[in-house]
Amino acid sequence: MNFLRLKRLCYFVCNSRLRAETGYLPQWQSFSHYSTINGSSAVKLAYESLDATSEGEDLPPIVILHGLFGSKTNWRTLAKLFNRETDRKVVTVDARNHGQSDHSPDMNYFDQSLDVWHLFQELNLSKAVLMGHSMGGKTAMTFALSHPEFVDSLIVVDMSPTKLYLDEDIPRYLATKRAMNLNLIKDKKDAEKMLMYVVPNAFLRSFFLTNLIKSEAGFKWRINLEALENNISEVAGFPSNFPHKQFEGMTLFVGGAKSDYIQVEEFPAIRKLFPRADIKFIPDSGHWLHSEKPKEFAQTVIEFLNECLQDHS
Repeated sequence: MNFLRLKRLCYFVCNSRLRAETGYLPQWQSFSHYSTINGSSAVKLAYESLDATSEGEDLPPIVILHGLFGSKTNWRTLAKLFNRETDRKVVTVDARNHGQSDHSPDMNYFDQSLDVWHLFQELNLSKAVLMGHSMGGKTAMTFALSHPEFVDSLIVVDMSPTKLYLDEDIPRYLATKRAMNLNLIKDKKDAEKMLMYVVPNAFLRSFFLTNLIKSEAGFKWRINLEALENNISEVAGFPSNFPHKQFEGMTLFVGGAKSDYIQVEEFPAIRKLFPRADIKFIPDSGHWLHSEKPKEFAQTVIEFLNECLQDHS
């Protein structure tokens, strides 16, 4: 039996023993509809799932939350890699108002955390490794501070638990998209020309245009532009008054060395909420480090997951 398999066996035995000794057995309720809690209404989230292997079926799955303007498909390649390298189940999720998930006029982080909570119920997840990039990172942090019993460990990708200075480009991007006459678009090259002067960065243009889809009636945006525009200050912010003051599980903050979303002066705020946080940076990468440096990013995540296994055992 190799060392990794031994660690996994130890994790399973210790976790089972803990449940037996404490009398803890997860009890799931049946939800026929999505409820309203504290004024927040949940929406049904679309997701893709890769099953665990027989060696990983007793390990907490990895649940991945994308960032603003993204979707679950952005993480498909890395999800397959994590599934293959860790043997764990991997679930990639569309946030509300993104991808194939339901739309809503509301979009604060408690709303999005509630969406994830309902998804956990739907998938019968008692614990998971929760990973989120950017906006998804804030949702993941909010969920961990609201429902820590469901989070085995936390991975936050290029985001900190602070309010961001709202980049004036983002509202401009949203306004430009809403103003585009989609009836004039025959293919995505036409759309790219319309965005070229407002979004000079080719990577960003290509990323934004993944949200432009063709239907029988013509092209349309699959993201809810109106809701994003109306709630952009909520997306830039970060809530307070969480049910729990800290998430005490193992936590990884991994940022791009060229990005400014995790600043050194924010380290105390990170460790105040996440006292076991390990903060790392991927060299020569920006905000989309998982796309720019996928191998280095994946290696950092897998090393962290192996450390979590050692900690549990």
